Amino acid sequence: MGFGSFKTTHAGWLTLFGSVNNGLGHNSPEEVAVKRLYHKIMVGKQGKSCFGTGAQFLMDEDKKEFAVGRYSATEELNKIEMEANILYWAQSLMSMTYAFIDSTLKSSLSSPSFNIPRVLFVRAGVAIAHTGLHKKGPAHSQTSIRAVYLLEEKINEHQDGEFIKYIHNSDAAPMLEKV
Repeated sequence: MGFGSFKTTHAGWLTLFGSVNNGLGHNSPEEVAVKRLYHKIMVGKQGKSCFGTGAQFLMDEDKKEFAVGRYSATEELNKIEMEANILYWAQSLMSMTYAFIDSTLKSSLSSPSFNIPRVLFVRAGVAIAHTGLHKKGPAHSQTSIRAVYLLEEKINEHQDGEFIKYIHNSDAAPMLEKV
């Protein structure tokens, strides 16, 4: 699907076993955007040969080539969990805000003279890929994290209507001219 300033994006499917009433995965299997963090390793004078086989190279907005570097599993987990928690709290605060607005409008004698926009935060979740179980000792098993992904709902403009991005990663200030 592409890459952004610090995440690669791939198409995927989320299949949950068990019942989920709402949120990401309630329409299982659900098409999702699978995002994984990366950091840029600029290709310098040494060229691509020092990166070894299998290295992935991309071009940034300044047409400079870079290799995709991955974080350690622990660092990746911490960063993805932080983003997922921020999305969770943002959704919660937005729901409380709209509940207050709706309550105030219900008790008001007249409607406002302006349109109140209804914006949404993307539904998201964390997926953790583990290596296989390794036995150590008689009754011990251990697993290790191989990769961590942020799963986001895939927005279908044909079904859901036009998508307008009001806030983006480069600047947290709302793009009010689009409201």
